[in-house]
Amino acid sequence: FCAARLTGNGIFEWLRQATKFEGSVGPERMLGVRIGGHKRSGFRLPRFYAEIVELLRLLSEIDEESLGAASCRTKPLLYIANPFQSKVSRVWSAFYMRDKLRPVLEAVKAKHPSLRVNVALLGRDGDKFNRIDTLTLDWRVKESKRKNELFFDYIEEHAERDTYLDAARYEIISDDEGGSDEDDRERELQSAILTGFNHEYDADL
Repeated sequence: FCAARLTGNGIFEWLRQATKFEGSVGPERMLGVRIGGHKRSGFRLPRFYAEIVELLRLLSEIDEESLGAASCRTKPLLYIANPFQSKVSRVWSAFYMRDKLRPVLEAVKAKHPSLRVNVALLGRDGDKFNRIDTLTLDWRVKESKRKNELFFDYIEEHAERDTYLDAARYEIISDDEGGSDEDDRERELQSAILTGFNHEYDADL
């Protein structure tokens, strides 16, 4: 994986160009990236969470035939990883899963039946989770025939982190955001986080 300050739109444009390439590069073309390095205020979550939703939104707006990923000779395989190891709030994660991530994942699957799309999570319980590790988009023929589960559960090895780990730098962000104790103090914090996320997410659309 390489670490880069990428956007969902940038990854989408790479995918569109990759499907048009007819050179002799083998049966598949793989891109593995970690989205990191974006500037943000202390209360804002890593851009990774907004950018994967933006990428999925763009995919949901183009059909499989128009994109060409399923019909091109060299099949795309994308791994989009989260370089940050800290947990998010479970209050926020339920909102994100219910209102942002799951709806757009289902829309993508409807538009791209040959695509195997999978989100690897840690600490999932219903709509709540501690962290997203990787979004995988796979158009390879052998993978399209496998059972396609939208979510895959990883076992957490590092449960307690209070810093965001980036491939290029460390950023100290308030206290641990992943506790399960949803008291008044956490709800106040999450209100600030949700406000920041929605403002930043809507500004990108």
